[in-house]
Amino acid sequence: MKALFFTIYILCTLSVEVSTLVCKSCFAIKKECDEMQNVNCTAKENVCYDMSVEMKNMKGEEFQSVMKGCGMGNICKPAQSIIIHGVQTITAVKCCKTNLCNSASFLVSVPKSTFNGMKCYSCTDKSSKVCQSVKTTVECSGDQTVCFKLTEEIDKDGNKKPYITKGCASKGVCKGFLFSTSKGITVIDNVHCCEGSLCNNGDCFSYNWILLAVASILLLKPSF
Repeated sequence: MKALFFTIYILCTLSVEVSTLVCKSCFAIKKECDEMQNVNCTAKENVCYDMSVEMKNMKGEEFQSVMKGCGMGNICKPAQSIIIHGVQTITAVKCCKTNLCNSASFLVSVPKSTFNGMKCYSCTDKSSKVCQSVKTTVECSGDQTVCFKLTEEIDKDGNKKPYITKGCASKGVCKGFLFSTSKGITVIDNVHCCEGSLCNNGDCFSYNWILLAVASILLLKPSF
């Protein structure tokens, strides 16, 4: 009898930890994945996602990467854009909720946009004091109408650590910053935004919105 109860307990435990959702999984530093694997999602992962990242530097050179996998619904965001050190990055995540629904291609392109007259301080450094003293600026373009300051980053193992990032952003970024790591997409909460040119020199005004997740600063190959 004890053995029977133990077996039932194990089965119940497994049913809690494992989801029935199956998604395609892949990573590629180009427009499409050459190979995809089927992965079983955990109980917390309720969506399949496609993440597309497009980067464009000051020379007009474009770079694209894609990632697919299992995730939680809070990562599902429309296209968002930032500019840091003259590099524009647009990230979008598309989600669906049925088995293997993320097998098709999903691309986001950098729109042709002109400078909108706004400027922000741009810096990436471990030290807040260093970024405070840096006076490098970047011109914003298109829908990038706010300056932002991020106070954390995610390492390759998905762990948060202090790191300062400043630049231009679309308002959607203020709702969250998406980091891509070896463990999938991770949510960063500490995104601070402010309106007005060069407003992100010190402590920025933080929008009173639900903060979530654009990555693309760290696009590291996941371990499947």
